[in-house]
Amino acid sequence: MATSPSKPTGVRVAQSQGLVDDEMMFTDLALMPWSLRISEVMSWSWDEVCEELSHVSAWYERMVSILSWKPSMKFHNRLGK
Repeated sequence: MATSPSKPTGVRVAQSQGLVDDEMMFTDLALMPWSLRISEVMSWSWDEVCEELSHVSAWYERMVSILSWKPSMKFHNRLGK
């Protein structure tokens, strides 16, 4: 019997700046673009994730506050066309 995917958990995320470590790493950079498309691949929206998992929302806000993030997303969006 197929089950829907469980929502992510992350005690480690709640205790650190990045997903894996206390510092931002490649993992954080690699997952950021996918976090914006989570509703396309999962059965729940990014808003639901942020509502239920405030530490994931805090991680996301830290990532988008990085000055170089916006120009890199403009480039990323052009690649998606």
